[in-house]
Amino acid sequence: MANLDWMDDCTVSLMVPNITEVALARVSASANNANTTNFIFKHPQDVADGKDSYEAVVWSYTIGAKLPVAQVVDNEGRIKRVAVNLGAVQLKSLLSALGVDDDHLGNYMAMDRDTLAAECKMFEGLCVTCPMTGRVTDKNGTKRVQFKSIDLDFSDPQLFTDSISEHREMFGPSSLDGAIHKEAAYKRLQRPENAVTPVGAEEGDEIL
Repeated sequence: MANLDWMDDCTVSLMVPNITEVALARVSASANNANTTNFIFKHPQDVADGKDSYEAVVWSYTIGAKLPVAQVVDNEGRIKRVAVNLGAVQLKSLLSALGVDDDHLGNYMAMDRDTLAAECKMFEGLCVTCPMTGRVTDKNGTKRVQFKSIDLDFSDPQLFTDSISEHREMFGPSSLDGAIHKEAAYKRLQRPENAVTPVGAEEGDEIL
């Protein structure tokens, strides 16, 4: 096996962003699923510094993805059997946190995948509060960074309804984005005129 000691000097291990506020860095249509939109969140300090010291959090919404049929309690106290799209509940929470009012949420929920991805790009750069981020293991055994949201309780209709409702509050508004983008702009202004950008070019860079 090749000696990989050189990697210690040439690589940086990203830290897990155990935080409760994130910046929406990018929105994109999934290349793997025609109904999925990916929302990529970054640690606010990474946005301010213009570099990646922490792992990003990828949260996905899939149109039509539903949980198994379960009983819920409606507003009148009646028990109904429904199939909940938990991602849609969380998307409504995210959109509300980003400033979309309740009257317009339905418009977003009715969009096709490509339209939704395009419309949500306008929110890139904004910050939201979120559940604690950290390492989780998915059903396939893959470890990744994700939001540690509340578990669903299927044991009782009311408990299941309550746990679904808590996902509606998964994201919240944050005023942090103004501060981090101001800091990022300040740091860009401090770049020396002869600075070299190793990966990708920035506006104003010149090839000498």
